[in-house]
Amino acid sequence: MFKYENYEKYDSFYIDLLFSYSNICSMFNITFPYLDKIFYIIENIDNIPISDIQKEFCKFQYTTICLYMKHYCKSYDYIGYINHIIGPNINKNNMSFFHKKDINKTLLIYDGGGLGDIIMFSRFIPELCKKYNTNKIKFLLDDKLVWLFTNIFKYIDNLIIISYNNKNIIGEFNYHCSLLSLIKYLEIDYNSIKFTPLFKNIKYSKSEISSKIVNEINNKKTYILNWKGNPNNMHEKNNRSMKLVNAIPLFKKKDINWIVITQNIDSKEKKILNKYNVKYYGDIIDKNKSFYDTISIMNNISGVISTDTSLVHLSANLDIPTYVLLTLGCEWRWTRDNTTNWYPNVKLYRQTEIYNWDNVINNVIDNLIKDIS
Repeated sequence: MFKYENYEKYDSFYIDLLFSYSNICSMFNITFPYLDKIFYIIENIDNIPISDIQKEFCKFQYTTICLYMKHYCKSYDYIGYINHIIGPNINKNNMSFFHKKDINKTLLIYDGGGLGDIIMFSRFIPELCKKYNTNKIKFLLDDKLVWLFTNIFKYIDNLIIISYNNKNIIGEFNYHCSLLSLIKYLEIDYNSIKFTPLFKNIKYSKSEISSKIVNEINNKKTYILNWKGNPNNMHEKNNRSMKLVNAIPLFKKKDINWIVITQNIDSKEKKILNKYNVKYYGDIIDKNKSFYDTISIMNNISGVISTDTSLVHLSANLDIPTYVLLTLGCEWRWTRDNTTNWYPNVKLYRQTEIYNWDNVINNVIDNLIKDIS
């Protein structure tokens, strides 16, 4: 049997082996025993004879490891490798930021992650705009969220919100960076994260659809249940979503009115919802503005119970009771603890065994009993 012996050469195979093992440890929520070797590779990355593609991969993985460990300061060098975008004169390697004495300069900010990422990291925008109030910030934003952030940030004079549909009118800018990289530029570490619910005082008018749904809820003890997110997210199938059948014990809980606003559910899922008299609204809400009806509904319910999707970012920022259902190897922002500084107002329920949701659902039921009693 072949025995690999080139550990001290840090060749391509050995580096792949180390970083793959670190991924596996993360998935199973166990301690990776070779962090010193990972750190050595990064410290010497420019002198190690591996391909540029592999170097890029190492930098990305190293950054994720640092974020998992809540060592945000160590992630600063390569934080731009996460949630970046590529465009004319825009890439992860040429991000830049205001200088201390800048006046009348312009920073373009953006985020290449999902809607939940945008909501989560946008907490940094008020601080950014206040700190650099003699300059302009242009925020390139997913079209679905333009109405929402235009509403909540309308008081910020030096912020310009531009939808992706109108990206041809961005105009000139002196610097650019991702929302996540503001962790670096604003010198934020895990323990210094600030959270104020962004949407708690949002002003909006109910649509005809949301008004109808709110009337049907009619002051009952109502919770939204969500078990899956965007199927195009590479993490969704194996490290975020669960099967609806796992939620059946919740539906059996007496004295709770359950509703579902998840979009694109299949016939088997509809059959389960019908069997347990769960109202389904996912096919009629938010047709034109993302989260418009959802916000109206959330402001009239008792809480949201969901896997790691944009809904929990929305409900947390509305300061609605939120229960987050997490896989064993969930994403770094949820930490490995029972709480997270990103959302101190939410309750986290994490698997104790990979692919097994029993302990998660049972713990949620136990807490629901306490919360509604």
